[in-house]
Amino acid sequence: MFTGRRPHVPILFVIISLLLTACSAAQAGSKTGTIVPARPTDIPAPTSPTAAPQASPAAFGDGVLLYEWREAPDVGLLHLINPETGLDIPGYAPIPLGKSYAYAPSPDRKTLALIVYPSLETNKGGRLSLIDLQSWQVVTTTVEVNQWNTQMAISPDNQKLAIATSPGEVSDGQGRLILVDIAQRAAVGEVKFDFIPNHIHFTSGSDALMVYGPASWEMRFQPVSPAQIALLSIPGLEITWRSALAGVLDGFVPNQDKQAASAGDVPGPGEGRWMEPAVVFAPDKDQLYIVHAGEDRLTTVDFARREVQSVDIRPPMSLIDRLMALTAGPAYAKVLDGNFMDAVISVDGQTLYVLGEDMRSTENAKTGQWETSQTSLGLKVVRTSDGAELGQYDIQASEVVISTDGNALYLRGWNTANSNPSAPFTLVWDVARQETLARLEGHHLEPAWRLNREPVLLSSSLYRGQIIKATLDPQTYAILHEWPVPFYGDWLLVR
Repeated sequence: MFTGRRPHVPILFVIISLLLTACSAAQAGSKTGTIVPARPTDIPAPTSPTAAPQASPAAFGDGVLLYEWREAPDVGLLHLINPETGLDIPGYAPIPLGKSYAYAPSPDRKTLALIVYPSLETNKGGRLSLIDLQSWQVVTTTVEVNQWNTQMAISPDNQKLAIATSPGEVSDGQGRLILVDIAQRAAVGEVKFDFIPNHIHFTSGSDALMVYGPASWEMRFQPVSPAQIALLSIPGLEITWRSALAGVLDGFVPNQDKQAASAGDVPGPGEGRWMEPAVVFAPDKDQLYIVHAGEDRLTTVDFARREVQSVDIRPPMSLIDRLMALTAGPAYAKVLDGNFMDAVISVDGQTLYVLGEDMRSTENAKTGQWETSQTSLGLKVVRTSDGAELGQYDIQASEVVISTDGNALYLRGWNTANSNPSAPFTLVWDVARQETLARLEGHHLEPAWRLNREPVLLSSSLYRGQIIKATLDPQTYAILHEWPVPFYGDWLLVR
């Protein structure tokens, strides 16, 4: 699945990659309560589940969506399953899909937009389908997508679908955006960019589209151009406002001093760094928040007022501090060797929760081999209104998602320092108490909604080379049910 973030790939391939190449140790910091250990390796593998007794048969609304890829006969299937049993809900047979896909659910949870590519190796021949979830019927369209999808979004009024694309995982601008009328099942407009539109979001009135993206994903010896934002009218797709975000680094930043000694035109290990800021749209207004990579800085893009403002992230200032700052010159944070940022925003839109990783490549003097280390930058709590840093916590994780009620964070990472190398883990962090409640070894947790809007806590894990899916109690984190998938499975989240 393509989500608009360069290094992200489905969990199975991440797990396999990490099993083959160990990274630096990732351990939990801060306060820790309940510890749920990884499954012991000396017990039999889970068997196929049987349906648990139920007061009434599972219905459509009880279901969650699961993509399953079976090695034989080499086909992808979309399931509507009961998370209490892992079984298909009766009356909803699996829908065949391709190997590579991207998806977006409509806000009313009635439609699932799917771009399905025939192969993992090429972005040619992608096709858009619209699945009527309640009737479980596939509606074909005339829309063909011949670039990799970076992100899709459906408008708040459930009438329009926006598809952002890029020529490839590494590309030099040339992104596109396609606007689809869902009722007509046809494209009604297209616009080309000289940057890569990898974050898109409709305005609250569904009358415009907010777009963000880096200028390039090319690895080359030249200064990186600033990230770009644009505001497009709907349905005409006219660019009504556009701005370069000076100071926002997004993409590959080469070390120009290394160019003369480089072995080739393309930078190698130690000759540059990737910078990936955290990019989050506000839930309550037409604004975009960007937490810079490599420096403690927050940029806010107000699409309604067509304004861009950047502030340093720092502890809240007293009145005297603010008065003194009026006469102070600008201070620049030291840019680190390579940064990847991730963030979520609170339900009320007032707080950002930010994780970061610093990645460095060093040459082993004895072997001549390049070695990569990853260092967590911890969890930072930032107020959106002014960039004030409300807290910094020594938590080592690489991804953050927020619970469906907004009361907890799920901080995810990879364990490489215990008997179960490269296994996933999830820390549960209480927002109000600002402390870690539990560490769940072996689980990559996903807060989600059933189609009837009831919350559910899902998990993916790896056991002896097999993907295990599970449903957990969101209060005790006990496993309610778990089952294996034949080869690979991926949750299609409806939030």
